[in-house]
Amino acid sequence: MGNTQEQILAACKDGDVEELRSLLKCLDGAGRQDPDLFKKMLQSAARSCQLSAVQYLISQNSSFTIDRETGLAVATSGSIEIYEALYAIDPNVISLHFGHTGDPITVAVSSSNVPVLAFLLEKGADPNAGRYLSRWSPIALAAQGSSEGIIPLLMKHGAQTSGSNALQNAVTAGRLDLVETLLKGGADVNDALDYHHVPKLFDHMETPLHTAVRLAKLDMVEKLLQHGADPKLPDSKGKTVVMTAQEKGREDIIEALHNR
Repeated sequence: MGNTQEQILAACKDGDVEELRSLLKCLDGAGRQDPDLFKKMLQSAARSCQLSAVQYLISQNSSFTIDRETGLAVATSGSIEIYEALYAIDPNVISLHFGHTGDPITVAVSSSNVPVLAFLLEKGADPNAGRYLSRWSPIALAAQGSSEGIIPLLMKHGAQTSGSNALQNAVTAGRLDLVETLLKGGADVNDALDYHHVPKLFDHMETPLHTAVRLAKLDMVEKLLQHGADPKLPDSKGKTVVMTAQEKGREDIIEALHNR
């Protein structure tokens, strides 16, 4: 069966439904009902965005549950149509967890796939459940440099910014537009990093303004001050932003802080 199975998986990958149908007829009853082979076929078709092959496979077996590996293949496909086809069979496809990769939401965010993200959220996927690399929530991941539509969509569906490090990530990435979007969406401009959400990432806690000053980003400093950032707040080591600016010799940042 080895060579036939390889041909079957190749047909799934290529989306060749006629070849797939023909090859499956060559298998005996047990082979056609093999659940492991079915999963491999579904994964191969989904991973390659072959909707017609996915639909054909579902028509041959509509009483299955989607495991983590198959769910990851669907998520990586980035195809709404494949999600829709499999959601009709097993709604859990939108909420599976993939280890360090996170969940379907984090996969959609990391690839800036707004249509798939919208589909997942509208079907009830939790925008706060996944953790990319066991650290970043979807909104914190998006703040590292996603397309503009991602963050508003996440916030509309209840993504939490508090303690997420989202603002610090946007500051670090130099994304003034994402900082503006987060703040207009209700993010706390003075929110400090919360170890309960991002463990062992930094050796101290700091506000977004501390991050901007530490990285000597004057435009970010000005943006955060415009939105009410408090320059008097110390970091967890007791250092103020003025002290950090003085250490860096940034008179322009010191002036901006004093003019607050």
